[in-house]
Amino acid sequence: MKKLRFLIIGVGAMGRLHIRRLRSVPEAEVVGLVNLSSAPIMLARRLFPELAATPVWSDYQTALREIEADAAIVATPHSWHFEHGMACLDAGLHVLMEKPLVSDSVKAAQLAHQAELNRKHLAVVYPYRLRDLLSTFGICSRQVNLATSCLSQPIRPKAGSEQQQIPGGRIQISPAEDNSTTPVVIFSIWCYG
Repeated sequence: MKKLRFLIIGVGAMGRLHIRRLRSVPEAEVVGLVNLSSAPIMLARRLFPELAATPVWSDYQTALREIEADAAIVATPHSWHFEHGMACLDAGLHVLMEKPLVSDSVKAAQLAHQAELNRKHLAVVYPYRLRDLLSTFGICSRQVNLATSCLSQPIRPKAGSEQQQIPGGRIQISPAEDNSTTPVVIFSIWCYG
């Protein structure tokens, strides 16, 4: 089975958390690390010895030109999310963005539009503080899983999926691929602020 190849942009605490979680997904592999400073990269390599030979860059633009990846996880300071997300989408990668997606709704709409133009997935990590909002749609009584699996979901709603319009975007809730009770939630556009 072909693995989904991930570039991690931002290897601080949240980036390392994503690496830790990706290690438990047999269909995923980390193929590159990007961070401005080398200390987080060295820590990641110490925590995850299998990354010892993984290519590293201090410049995301160079990484995007040189890497062969399918998706990027952006875990940088949110003031850089728009720039990093657009560059990843333009490089042909699916993007999982750490929260908050971007700083304003205009940038969120631009990212979503770019993802649609490039036929790529753009997702933001499920924030716990939206639990109350999601419960109004009857979601939080079930386990919600928004992680790397969302990147393999079709862009168009599947049979049996529900869609809810919300201020700033749309929430799509799709049945899990394995028919378990864990749905996949895709935030098509979401802006915090």
